[in-house]
Amino acid sequence: MMEAMDIEPQQKNKLRLSITTSCNTRATEIQRVASLKKVLKFSLATVLFAVIESSFALEGTGKENWYGRYPVYPEYCSTPSQMGRRTIPPLKSSSVETSLLQVITVIRHGARTPYSAHGCWSDYFSPSSDTAVWDCDLTTMTAPPRRWRGSTSNGDSDNILDVTDPSFLFEKRYDALDDPPLLRNSLNGTCEMGQLLLRGYEQQIANGKILREAYVRDGTSNEPIMDDMVLFDFTDTATDEPLLSEESNLYVRADDDQRTMMSGQVLLRGLFGDLLGKRQESSGNPIIKIHTADRSQDIISPSPRVCPILNELEAKAEASGGFQAFLDSDEAQTMERLIQKELGGRGDGRSSGWDDFADDALDCLMTTICTDLSLPNIIDDFKRPEGRDENSGRLRDTYGENLFERLANYSIRRYTYVTRYNNAAYAKLGIAPLWAEIVKKMYRPVTKATISDMGISDMPGDASNPPTPKLALFSGHDTTIMPLLASLGGGDDLWNGDEWPPYASMVLIEIHSVINDGGSINAHSGLSSGGLAFRLLHDGRILTPMIPKCPSDYELCDLSVLLDIVGPHSDLNCFGKGLKDSDDSTKITFSEIFTSPVGMFSIFLAALLWFVIGGCFTYLYIFPYSLKGKKLNKDGDVSTTTPLNKNIGEDKYMDEDNKDKHII
Repeated sequence: MMEAMDIEPQQKNKLRLSITTSCNTRATEIQRVASLKKVLKFSLATVLFAVIESSFALEGTGKENWYGRYPVYPEYCSTPSQMGRRTIPPLKSSSVETSLLQVITVIRHGARTPYSAHGCWSDYFSPSSDTAVWDCDLTTMTAPPRRWRGSTSNGDSDNILDVTDPSFLFEKRYDALDDPPLLRNSLNGTCEMGQLLLRGYEQQIANGKILREAYVRDGTSNEPIMDDMVLFDFTDTATDEPLLSEESNLYVRADDDQRTMMSGQVLLRGLFGDLLGKRQESSGNPIIKIHTADRSQDIISPSPRVCPILNELEAKAEASGGFQAFLDSDEAQTMERLIQKELGGRGDGRSSGWDDFADDALDCLMTTICTDLSLPNIIDDFKRPEGRDENSGRLRDTYGENLFERLANYSIRRYTYVTRYNNAAYAKLGIAPLWAEIVKKMYRPVTKATISDMGISDMPGDASNPPTPKLALFSGHDTTIMPLLASLGGGDDLWNGDEWPPYASMVLIEIHSVINDGGSINAHSGLSSGGLAFRLLHDGRILTPMIPKCPSDYELCDLSVLLDIVGPHSDLNCFGKGLKDSDDSTKITFSEIFTSPVGMFSIFLAALLWFVIGGCFTYLYIFPYSLKGKKLNKDGDVSTTTPLNKNIGEDKYMDEDNKDKHII
């Protein structure tokens, strides 16, 4: 996906023609294979590979100009050289003998367009600005599934393909609204908001290759990986293993955003490439399941809708003395003046919602510089002094130097303060549902006691649960990575809150089987033969020694340490709170009342009081009418003057005060 400003119109038309030609060629090839094998299967995953093949037509044009406008780029941009520094180191040599069982991968999507039409600075959408129109050439293709034969009335199928039914490829293009300014997309071009760019595509290809070099033995690498790091071995000629695309080998999870969906899919192409169907070519194109959910309900990132108490935690953090002191600091006030007076930004720094530029500043800055578009002169820290105009020089005398970096840090701090506040309470609760999903897919021996203690059902090892996969891939956002790391403790060493996950950031949890603990030589490691250990990495950096209770001088740690940390906040508490609907905001209160001793006593007291009041009211309201038609005898007792068996329909008495009828 590339921006139109980088391509001349004539050249762009050639590129589009190249895409169309490539797609048609691919479609023809698919038809030919179907006619030969008669069992070709189609799925969204299959169609993705057609998309990728057509995308390569763009790689040779303009790609060499990427990241050439500015002398340096923030780590956020994930340039090819920055991605090249994120390789996965092998295990250090030691007397502990291990075997790699599983890798859990959590990624951020690749480079994208702005996630909203922010406006950013005063001339952001000016016709003369290269940020005014965002056009995208990398598109998504889909295909409807083949018609199934043998379908039942309830929609079930016997999985028999009707291969005589022709298939079609559909290319999704955001170009229907082409009459600006009235009819146009939010970003004025053919790009969707938050859409994956071709640069992001390349970043995920690089991530896939990083994983392949670390965990896949395919017989082609110049530096063969050690036995203790082999997750997939394609040099093994055994044919009784399950298909690589089956969930005993591969599990893929993403939310339903285009950028996360495609990022996960493209990573798998970089990881497996032609290896995906190497052993089972006769089975046709593999179908890979991608598990997702309604976007508004998903928990791939903290969601106040799913967990309403997050709103309270955020409010408490922002009302804290520390946060208010941050907003009142000289630096924060300087950044606010810069936003208001020089950039035309909206908001006052203390408001909430989309109108607060301080919340959007990071997105504005990074989507601009990382796609080689123009920054306002005043915040373009990357120009040489002689290249600045007189006005920007004067303004820098007022606001100081390094304004790009300082404005980015200001925006970052506003978010990460809440995430880390009060021992990362927001992060722990918000990411709890995702940790629960990860733990369910994690390879480990499980007892019923363990399941009960963690409050999670259908754990690995249950007969009703499928085997844990060798590779579990979770494709999410920056707001997935940050709370995930913050929830592990470890303080500033693990994640200091000043570092924002760059595009295509990747967290890895390796699960290792301890074959031989090395005896007394490695007693300090805390590992034992027959046990399980884990290693945690973020963008190639080993984080395991920074986790509380893990050895500070060893890169593996007993898996029980990780489970003890995430267990208390991976029990899906947020789900018990219910959704934040307009009439459902009291669910949290009721839940807490019914589960606390004080709450139960309060309920009992209220019920007793209500019983007494109700009894008195009933007596005072009904007793006077019971005397009508009756008289007192000489002993003061009531005697009946009306037959008790008289027709009830006739025993109606009218209350003269309120005209209500009462039936006795």
